[in-house]
Amino acid sequence: MISVVRQSALVAMFMALIHGVCILVASTQIPADVPNYAYRCNQNIMAAPQIVEYLLFYRRAFAKPGPKLILLGSSNVGFGLQAKEIEELLPGTTVFSLCMGSANITQLREIVDLVFEDLPRSEFKNTTIILGQAYNIFIDDKARWGGADTQLDQIKLNFFGLFHHDRTGKVVSVLPASVMHIAGILLLPNRWLARIANVGGEVWNAKAIVPMLYRDRDDRVDVMNKAWFTVFGNSPVLKDEQFVRLVDLVQSVTNKGSRFVVVDMPNPRWHKATSTHFADYQSRKVGLIRLIESIPNAHYINMQDLDDDSIFYDATHVLPEDTYLLSDKLVKELHKL
Repeated sequence: MISVVRQSALVAMFMALIHGVCILVASTQIPADVPNYAYRCNQNIMAAPQIVEYLLFYRRAFAKPGPKLILLGSSNVGFGLQAKEIEELLPGTTVFSLCMGSANITQLREIVDLVFEDLPRSEFKNTTIILGQAYNIFIDDKARWGGADTQLDQIKLNFFGLFHHDRTGKVVSVLPASVMHIAGILLLPNRWLARIANVGGEVWNAKAIVPMLYRDRDDRVDVMNKAWFTVFGNSPVLKDEQFVRLVDLVQSVTNKGSRFVVVDMPNPRWHKATSTHFADYQSRKVGLIRLIESIPNAHYINMQDLDDDSIFYDATHVLPEDTYLLSDKLVKELHKL
């Protein structure tokens, strides 16, 4: 019996030693310049787990004093508005890119709530939320998530019991936000291995293979329209749900003293000419913009004129070599506000 206990203790010590070594090695993978980690993780649509990881375990980076922009949106914003380019055009401003592919307003609200959960009140006035808006972020919850957990919540639930559903069905943490960075250190080996496993997906989407597959496809109009019809729950038009939630989100942020900027992201002309969802979005947008601009500290920027077919590789994503066009226009428009 004693030998069994001794052997078990030795195994436990050995496993603890291995885990400690893994933590030491994995910790070298954390960028020294943590505030810029977000846009490094958001180079492509496959980086959603890393964005959630950043939100959960590195939120202390938001406490850095000074002006900061937080980019929100779906993958079209993650591709099109490059944080590094914007930072270069706005010296002294830290830019975080917290975009997640296929996000709707419901999920973006969850991201914003996580940001402000650990953001010092003294930094509220220094924070500007930039939400890249296009018709694709207005997919209703039933069509997008099947009425279940959002992508962000699904990823949370994979973090080894740190999150669970409460009685209302909401995914909540078992730990306070103030100690989540400690849990993040303990989970470093697991997250490091997950990042390695995700390399294949990143290569697939890393602004190379997917753009080559879609660029100049003659059938892309029909293919894209059918795909979006399916995504929107086989409906040719949008529903009210996400428009209402956007207004609530804007009011929530501005009530805290932060600035909120809605950026109307561009789509290529070939897609705008045939998309029923885009047409419905355009008709709804007039009233939406008027309502947003009536909210103190809320603004609207129109970038739909950057719609030349040649700068897109599909219905929503700008080619890597042309992202500077969007960054440059955004910064120029921000200076006018």
